[in-house]
Amino acid sequence: MTSHQWTKADAARARSEGWGIFTAYLSEGGSEVQIQRTGEPSIFEDDYAAILYVVRRAAICNSEFHRRAVLILKDLNPSEIEGTIWRLYE
Repeated sequence: MTSHQWTKADAARARSEGWGIFTAYLSEGGSEVQIQRTGEPSIFEDDYAAILYVVRRAAICNSEFHRRAVLILKDLNPSEIEGTIWRLYE
């Protein structure tokens, strides 16, 4: 559960930037929330590049919109966001 809201307008804005917040259904059962690239061809090389874009916009550009996406991911799938942050330092 998250206290941060993601609206249809937010989803449209994210889609216009080439990414979105999606529920991924896992092969072993269950699901998790992920930031993924959208569109074919995508402006991002892979999903990691899309996550990295969102994290950087939140941190460096101080974007409230991108920060909210990061907080949603942190609340619903913390391992994905933590892994992304640590990879920034590689």
